[in-house]
Amino acid sequence: NLIRPDATISWLNRQSMIKWSQKEGYSYEIFSGKVKTKLAEKYNDVHSHMENGLCIVWSKEEGHKIGFVNAKGKEVIPCIYDAAMSFSNQYAAVAKEIDGKKSWGFIDKKGKEIVPCIYKEVKDFSTDGLAAICINDEQTKDDLWGFVNTKGEIVIPATFNNTDGFSEGMARVYNKKERASGYINTKGELVIPYMYDMASYFSEGIAWVAKDDKYFTIDQNNETIFKLKKGYEPEGDFHDGLAIVSEEGYGKNPYIETTK
Repeated sequence: NLIRPDATISWLNRQSMIKWSQKEGYSYEIFSGKVKTKLAEKYNDVHSHMENGLCIVWSKEEGHKIGFVNAKGKEVIPCIYDAAMSFSNQYAAVAKEIDGKKSWGFIDKKGKEIVPCIYKEVKDFSTDGLAAICINDEQTKDDLWGFVNTKGEIVIPATFNNTDGFSEGMARVYNKKERASGYINTKGELVIPYMYDMASYFSEGIAWVAKDDKYFTIDQNNETIFKLKKGYEPEGDFHDGLAIVSEEGYGKNPYIETTK
């Protein structure tokens, strides 16, 4: 069912624990209960919010290396990285630059490198304990994706041309030869064949897919749940049985699609 909202939809973001202002240059303050710590004196830049109790900071030294501070403003992971993503499911992707190229890996909240910085690209660890990693095939020159566990072990070989990573035990994977996407399980088995022009994460057991310019939803058995009305396209995953869709074209006039 399509539900037209009575008021403008606003996106809800995580509540930031970082306050910044631009009166005399940028000033950053971090809040945690009654604790307020100024960071501007020490860091060149500070990320706008925390994840898993840690926040990305950029050093003032030449090169502006990246590290992490905790909710009290204490630097718990030193500024030694050239790029980083926020912590997700207790781990953060970090990169070191060698000969002008970034190599990615993962660290835990103590700063221990659990996945070495050797990959061309990575995507966050999922709740399934798997993270997507990308290597460049020396023969074909193609970028290929596989998955590592929290021990840094490759548990699903890098054979896929693209992926979004795991969600609810399923990961979308793309096959360039088939020019289509399907889904694998955490064992790397192709459980939904390469057949879709577009496919999204699974959320609440539902994924958006598209074929022949038609959008619809499927369950993890590849059974169609419902088809989206012509002229609309999905704008996000399902949460509490609802997903945002919009009229095709510029994301205008948001609607809500229920699963009921």
